[in-house]
Amino acid sequence: MYSANISFDTKQSLEVSIKEIAVFRLFLILLSDSFIPLPSELIIYSKDTKLIEQHSNTTIWLNHNRLRYPTRENKPFLIVYEDIENDFEIIWNSWVNFYEQPLNSPMIELIYQIISNESVGLNRFLNICQALEVSSTQCRNEECKDLLNFLKSNKLTTAKKITLQMRIQDLLILNNEILSYSDDEIYELSSDIADLRNYYTHYDPSRQRKLEENYSNIKDVYTKFDHTLYSLLLATIYKEIDVPVLIVKNSLTNFEARFGKTLQDLFEGPD
Repeated sequence: MYSANISFDTKQSLEVSIKEIAVFRLFLILLSDSFIPLPSELIIYSKDTKLIEQHSNTTIWLNHNRLRYPTRENKPFLIVYEDIENDFEIIWNSWVNFYEQPLNSPMIELIYQIISNESVGLNRFLNICQALEVSSTQCRNEECKDLLNFLKSNKLTTAKKITLQMRIQDLLILNNEILSYSDDEIYELSSDIADLRNYYTHYDPSRQRKLEENYSNIKDVYTKFDHTLYSLLLATIYKEIDVPVLIVKNSLTNFEARFGKTLQDLFEGPD
């Protein structure tokens, strides 16, 4: 069981207070890579009764689930406070600024659905692709234009405008100090991911044939890209809110197994 205390330097209305709690909760969801429900109970402390032993009797019920106490899973955060305590103020301010940008609203909604497991399977794959595309469109247009010109000058593309493949390729290059792929791997991954997303968006038979030549059954392909895409999404956001690169890299190292054995280990057993 974890708890958090939020205090304000100035007097705030109840509406503003609840909004700040919601913003802080989403920040924790992002750092933990785990769904964190809203608290059922919010206790308001007056200025002269800050200690728990002396708290006021003002209590607000945010959810009517006082009689239902679901078991909480004891999962560690991807990034714990001790990792970022020296940079916490910078990271928090960057997160608030990121959150308050209207153009980031679609990506924040997608991230919430992905992390809270409302988005699974093929829908998860499509949502991660969309979140990355939105991020690239908002923050990396000039870099993607440069990549388009580079690919055209080296006769590596006949595209006349920026494609999803280029946006994924650019983000993989941007985060390669964290994810560590070779140039060939970056190009192949970005091409196959874009082909798969575009196949499910437009159902192009030629893309299906190409993917099945490389990966056999197309229905299983998106699961092969889940780790790469999700790591890329988290790395992109963590860097955007100024989490130090080394912390991001360490947090994403073997993060699939941080709760113990992976599903693959459980089903296939040890070597």
